[in-house]
Amino acid sequence: MIIPVSGNGNEGGYRYDRACFGLFLVLILCCLAPSLVWAESLLPASQSAQPAAMSVLATTAAALTPQGQPPATPVTVPVAVPAAGTVTDAGVAFSDQYDAAKIARHYAGKFRQDADYVLGIVNHAGASARKYNVSPFVLLAIIAHESQFRATARNGAGAEGLMQIVTKVHKKRFARYGGPGMTFVPEVNIQVGAGILSECMGGTKTVSNGLRCYAGAFNTSFVNFTLREAALLEKMAALPADGVVR
Repeated sequence: MIIPVSGNGNEGGYRYDRACFGLFLVLILCCLAPSLVWAESLLPASQSAQPAAMSVLATTAAALTPQGQPPATPVTVPVAVPAAGTVTDAGVAFSDQYDAAKIARHYAGKFRQDADYVLGIVNHAGASARKYNVSPFVLLAIIAHESQFRATARNGAGAEGLMQIVTKVHKKRFARYGGPGMTFVPEVNIQVGAGILSECMGGTKTVSNGLRCYAGAFNTSFVNFTLREAALLEKMAALPADGVVR
């Protein structure tokens, strides 16, 4: 604030007053300067170094980023995992000697399932049968007996999925497919079940002995049903000699 030294407010008085006010400010700054220097010396070295470090980082980022373009953002690529109970289209076929659609219609009507869903299971059973050298009709008969084509079936003993595999006993078998949680994915369950049946039938074992190994030595009703059902399916689905589906 400027206060004139005389009542008439002449210019000389204003100049004198401004000079005094400026001198007053200089004295205050001289008194505060040592305190400011002392306070800065108390700051941790890490804090005082932060502006310099940030400046270096900003310079480096600017050098690595193309001019006029924002920094690249990391992209996460989702991995497709089949959902439980969903049959994926893997381009597999049951057999060129049998009518897979006829088997699918038979079981779709019997167990009140979607025909396309059952056809997917039938085709995967055929692919797994070829891989493990077992009968596809036996695989389908096991599925019919054990789960009625319900991919998420589970019993009190811990048997799960289409072929009712005790997952906790066969954890290692599921590891190659992503772990035990994949047991409810139809094609995975069929692959693992076919592998187990193939091992059970190894050596000189017959199909009936392999089935006893698969389900338990005393489960004769399972063995009898599976053999009978497999024979019925093979006869029902056989194509005519000319290969034409009628």
